[in-house]
Amino acid sequence: MQSTLTLCALLCTLALTAQPEVQFTALDSTFAKPLGLVSRGDGSNHIYIIEKDGGIHRYDTETHEKTAFLNLAERLTTVGEGGLVGGAFHPNVDSNTFFIMYTVPGSGPLQPSTLELSRFTLDKDGLADPTTERLILTIPKPGQSQSGGGMAFGPDGYLYVGIGDGGGRYDQFENAQNPQSLMGKIIRIDVDESTDERNYGIPTTNPFAGSTDTLGEIWSLGVRNPFHIAFDDKTGDLWIGDKANTYWQEINYQAAGNTGGQNYGWNCMEGFEESTPSSLRFCGSDLTAYDAPRLVYGRDGNQDLKGGSVTGGEVYYGPDTSLHGLYIFGDFFSQRLFIYDPSSTGEDSVRVILDVPFYNLTTFGIDNQGALYATDYAGSVYRIGAPGATVEEPTSTRHAAPLALTTYPNPVQDRLTISRPAEMTGRATASITDLHGRRVYQSAESFTAAPTIDLSLPALPAGVYVLVVRTADRAASTRLIVE
Repeated sequence: MQSTLTLCALLCTLALTAQPEVQFTALDSTFAKPLGLVSRGDGSNHIYIIEKDGGIHRYDTETHEKTAFLNLAERLTTVGEGGLVGGAFHPNVDSNTFFIMYTVPGSGPLQPSTLELSRFTLDKDGLADPTTERLILTIPKPGQSQSGGGMAFGPDGYLYVGIGDGGGRYDQFENAQNPQSLMGKIIRIDVDESTDERNYGIPTTNPFAGSTDTLGEIWSLGVRNPFHIAFDDKTGDLWIGDKANTYWQEINYQAAGNTGGQNYGWNCMEGFEESTPSSLRFCGSDLTAYDAPRLVYGRDGNQDLKGGSVTGGEVYYGPDTSLHGLYIFGDFFSQRLFIYDPSSTGEDSVRVILDVPFYNLTTFGIDNQGALYATDYAGSVYRIGAPGATVEEPTSTRHAAPLALTTYPNPVQDRLTISRPAEMTGRATASITDLHGRRVYQSAESFTAAPTIDLSLPALPAGVYVLVVRTADRAASTRLIVE
């Protein structure tokens, strides 16, 4: 259990410092109910805005050109908290793939909707080809609310997805603590692997991989509605915003290198308090068994730190150096911005900005240069930070090129030697996928920590592939040509 009770006691009676100077610059285009904002990592000026009703647009922050990227309006249902709820580009740009999670109509009253996680391939113009959809995962939902939607690739190259508890008050379907349900969880999957049973792999380092009583995809349990999750681009720490049922909004935290298995307590706990009514099947009597949030805030009190639906946020390393290393987050019902200093435990650890232009904050996103954006449900998108700020030094690793692999020969026929980067230590595995995301090779065993890896390849059709090498906490990739 994380030792954060002292911090909670502090935040519950927080004396907030004076507001920092933060500027907001609106984009010249508006969007329909934006719920997500992502970038590809290709060094361009493009950001991608995900709309609840099914549209995704590519926006050029320099030319202000707005281009339709993908439209799934005819496939999904937007009832309640449904629609397009999350998206993420594959961290390897050469894979030309984009992942999206959305809700489709369910089978009836007991299953009103279904969450679907799908993969799309990009065409020659860098737009998602709707005919290339490959369904990765489906999760039947018992209710119309609590879909979650937070998605992010970790520094290990795996996809982390925040999934809500499925709907109802107080987790009425008792999913968040149920080890046989993916709802109310953070899951971690390998989207570069497929098996006969599923279009993804379960990493062997997942905390419940191979378990007979807990689903192997589960990374963490006990969340209610994780709208937004984000990795710190420098440290690799994971931040999770989790919306409350009644009062306490949570920011949960996992340090880099964490091995997973946390249980954040919902619906047995909300914030640092026991939730009533809670699950009779799963809660037990030992409330200290749950992992405490990093910080909480309520609907009132806490002076200006208050709200009714936490949106989550990002750790900033963009052009405005005065904000570096700070976790910037907000709340859908609170017209304000919160700036948290993870390195501080004093009374100035959270600062609040009241003079903000947005009313219903739905998400944050970062562009290829590290600039931070916030979206309003009414359709506006704002750049946060000084508009004229310039990068004084390399800051964010979010969109730096992935760790590079040196291979020879390349082009290759049947035998390959890989020289892995010095940053990658420990035993490693290797895999090869084609440009449609299908895995065509997976090393049967992990390789030693030697600086080079020798592979004997199967007979592969001539073409272009993506080679990925992974250690426990890092991933590196390169394009591979087979003759």
